[in-house]
Amino acid sequence: MTLDAMVEARDHGVDPDYVGGLEEAGFDRLTIEQLIHARDHGVDGAYVSGMGRAGYTKSTLDELVRARDHGVDESYARKMQKLHGKIELDELDLDARPRRGLSLLDGSTKHPRAPLPEPGG
Repeated sequence: MTLDAMVEARDHGVDPDYVGGLEEAGFDRLTIEQLIHARDHGVDGAYVSGMGRAGYTKSTLDELVRARDHGVDESYARKMQKLHGKIELDELDLDARPRRGLSLLDGSTKHPRAPLPEPGG
């Protein structure tokens, strides 16, 4: 690894503790680019382990990053599984659920970011 790569990694918060956490969670052969990408998106060893406890033990790093970007965490995954049974990780994505007919935690299928109806309409 070059000095520039080490500095860039450190600038993004990738340090030995961060790398160790991901290694303990099962991601032990990541490139610097993958480490930086994961760190920038909030995926760390604790997140990976939590999602593993929720049943997502074979998820790729990219799948976990996408889930994290869409607000999916262990607690949310478990709540959705309680409502719908076994759910694939990509089905927990806020954008995919309504298209697949899964209800939100409140029982609706309306996308949470859908525009509000026009007043009087």
